[in-house]
Amino acid sequence: MVGRVLFGWISALAVLACLLLGATGLYTASAETKHTPAAAAPAAAPTEALDQRIEEEARVIEAGIVQTLVELRQSLRAAVASASQIPDEIGAALARDTAEEGRGWLIEAILSGIAAIVVGLVVAIAFERFTMARLPRPSPDADPEARTADLLVRTLLRLVGTAILIIVGFVVIELVDTGVDVRHRTALILLVVFACARGALLITRAALSPETPPGVATADETARLRGWVTTFIVVYAVLAALDWWLLAVGLSDEARNLSAIALSLILVVLLSALCVANRRSVPAAFGHPVHLDWSLGSLVGRFWWVIAIAYFVIAWFARGIHVLLDQPGSDGLVTAPVVLLFVGLILYGVLSLLVERVVARGPVLWVGGPGGVRLRDYRDLAHDSAALIVLLLGFAALAHVWGAALVGSSAGATLVKVAAICVVGWIVYDMVRIAIDRKHAREGGIPNIVAEDEEFAPLPLGKSRLATLLPLARIFVLSAIVVIIVMMVLSELGVNVVPLFAGASIFGLAIGFGSQTLVRDVMSGAFFLVDDAFRVGEYVDLGGGSKGTVEKISIRSFQLRHQNGPLHTIPFGDIKQITNLSRDWAITKLPFTFPHGTDVEKVRKVIKKAGEALAADPVLGPHFLQPLKSQGVVEMNSNAMTFAVKFMTPPADASLVKRAVYARLSQAFIDAGLSFASSSVTVRIASDGDATPTEDQKRAAAAAAAQAL
Repeated sequence: MVGRVLFGWISALAVLACLLLGATGLYTASAETKHTPAAAAPAAAPTEALDQRIEEEARVIEAGIVQTLVELRQSLRAAVASASQIPDEIGAALARDTAEEGRGWLIEAILSGIAAIVVGLVVAIAFERFTMARLPRPSPDADPEARTADLLVRTLLRLVGTAILIIVGFVVIELVDTGVDVRHRTALILLVVFACARGALLITRAALSPETPPGVATADETARLRGWVTTFIVVYAVLAALDWWLLAVGLSDEARNLSAIALSLILVVLLSALCVANRRSVPAAFGHPVHLDWSLGSLVGRFWWVIAIAYFVIAWFARGIHVLLDQPGSDGLVTAPVVLLFVGLILYGVLSLLVERVVARGPVLWVGGPGGVRLRDYRDLAHDSAALIVLLLGFAALAHVWGAALVGSSAGATLVKVAAICVVGWIVYDMVRIAIDRKHAREGGIPNIVAEDEEFAPLPLGKSRLATLLPLARIFVLSAIVVIIVMMVLSELGVNVVPLFAGASIFGLAIGFGSQTLVRDVMSGAFFLVDDAFRVGEYVDLGGGSKGTVEKISIRSFQLRHQNGPLHTIPFGDIKQITNLSRDWAITKLPFTFPHGTDVEKVRKVIKKAGEALAADPVLGPHFLQPLKSQGVVEMNSNAMTFAVKFMTPPADASLVKRAVYARLSQAFIDAGLSFASSSVTVRIASDGDATPTEDQKRAAAAAAAQAL
């Protein structure tokens, strides 16, 4: 839907922008640290001066690239040459200053770190059990939102317990500290890495829990994904601890550069394997199953793993270049998306809890009956807005990791403003759309809408004028919001929007003069709707055989569904007269013919008694607005006299009541001994005595009877 497609566009464009900005920042930083711009050439002719400046800038860029490649090759050779010295340097670091630091300080540091972890875990687990024991457990039949909220609260409490683990462990390390700096830092590394790994595992378990909506992955897919993520967290924790420890023991710069590149390569291989093995499980676990269409959101969902692997490889190359050129800011290039994913899940969980507590769920309306598609409400909008905000903050942090300035530069500030306008505009757009759609459904304008609460049941089709006007208002309001957003974005990008308004006015004027029929249709439709001539769901007759139920109304035409099935599309400008057969009430008159000599008073009493019985009927009685009445003899001819009855019902109930009246009166007349007039014709043939009529006389009599009929 709109949110999925929007997230797909933002994801693809943001990843591309981060890579481009990061590459630009990398080259710019390298060029600024290694080169200075050349002196300006003396004033010359404008064209010659411009050509000279371009040539000088090209030479400077070329020289900078060549020098950067030379330095990169030298640093790489030095790092490779130091590979054989890494074991000796580590051994020397472990054995140095034994008189001052004490022999076996590494074992003491590890034991101190383990002791801090154990004590911190005991306190953290006690805190978690104490707090969670006082939380009410949701019932097994509770709605998914309640179970998800309970899961998020318990996960946040466990994360608070992890923070307590760090604090208590730090206190323990300080209490057993012997004043040896490297020993102290080694113990702290063990504590911090363990706590971070525990927090990441807690977030993974909550995000991939069966109680977390809207996952659609199977249990096996979720278990496999959780296993891969757990493996990555453990390996990453070990590699991070090793990298920090090598820095703590004072390894040489060349050796540390090589180890950093090697450790990053291990992470890239592991992350790539995770992406390939779970290329279908990841989108399914987060509620976005892979669809076989060619929209951008679907393509990102199908090939996200290719994008991720490309990012990891590019980030590894960029980190290697940063490390070899001794440039700062490359520590998190490879793992930044993973770290931001965990931080984003924490932030989104907190925002989801706030949404559940602050934003109330509106009346639940189902499209297509219970179990169908639930109509979105403001809580859904709040959840989507929280996810979008977290997503944009994550991409902003990723751009910052790559060295792309979003605040300090004019381009970055413009990008931030454009993103803010788009986010706020989308929220306003979706808010208005939800309000109109829900009101339209409550007014009976959307078919097959069922409310869980009978109090909020939609009105019957055709009973509300708003159900007819809201779709047109929806088009105008949402179009206006989109136009305003586009104009604001163009204005921030430096485009003068005043000529656009002038051009739109001229274009509208040209349409007005050149499309008189269109203008007539639009204006006629506006006046018909203002006059409330018809509504969606009403049965109208336009004359000339065009009649049916109003199904859809657009700006210039509307559609009628004939009772036999054909669908008529009629422009408003072609309507001369509208007969609405669905308003207020309908009077039905039914004729009954009896032969001459029938007792008129007896017929009246039979009709009155039948009318009283119909009015007292529990099923048919509520359909009568006025009871069945006799109108007496309304017509007489040579063969019979005609009695008429009438009754008033709602327009939609006329045919139902008509069938019931026919059935009841016909049986009542039979029970009373009244027979209906026959359409037979008696022909008398004059003859002499008992003579039998001839064939010619019989044919003449048949012709006379047929003419009488």
